[in-house]
Amino acid sequence: MNAAAKTKKTQTRVQTNIDLKIKNRAENVIKEAGLISTAVINELYTVMKKIENKSILN
Repeated sequence: MNAAAKTKKTQTRVQTNIDLKIKNRAENVIKEAGLISTAVINELYTVMKKIENKSILN
């Protein structure tokens, strides 16, 4: 396996059904913050990893 294949990130598409009012509120908050939904989700994953690593260490 070459180096590029070893470092390639895997991705998957996530879809869900959500209440329209909640969706609209979330989109408004994200827009007001000057962000895009992908950036918000990526940051949530980063925070989750940090929390998981902290839990493992304690």
